[in-house]
Amino acid sequence: MIVGIISGAFQNGKTSDRKAFFKSSANQTEKADASAIRYFQRGSKMKIGIVISSNDPETAWNALRLGVHALGQGDLVNVFLLGKGVECQTLDTSRFDVTGEMHKVLEHGGHIRACGTCLKLRGSEDAGVCDFSTMADLHQLVGDSDRLLTF
Repeated sequence: MIVGIISGAFQNGKTSDRKAFFKSSANQTEKADASAIRYFQRGSKMKIGIVISSNDPETAWNALRLGVHALGQGDLVNVFLLGKGVECQTLDTSRFDVTGEMHKVLEHGGHIRACGTCLKLRGSEDAGVCDFSTMADLHQLVGDSDRLLTF
């Protein structure tokens, strides 16, 4: 594909087209290089934001397991429970220990927050192991994360 783009860029033989092509490629390379440098400068640690908006036990369990694994790799993990996701603490089944995974996230240094409005809509005043949070907190998490995952 790149060969086709390159040959197309030079087909008309204009010097300005060739310069524009290489300038564009150089800018993309510089951005990728800067991103890689930032990644290695921070000691290969990513700031991972995980937003769980599902009340499916298997989905929540897997999202939290990923968070525990990432913490074990030295990454920073912040979990935000939104919508149906605030029901995570009631999702335990014989196959999926969701609250156990929540505790593992916290034990490994991760943070879990729950949308206060979503909890109130469900008649719950107890966030359990989670901190009550707001849309402003979610916005902050989005801005602070290198990678944002939604489940």
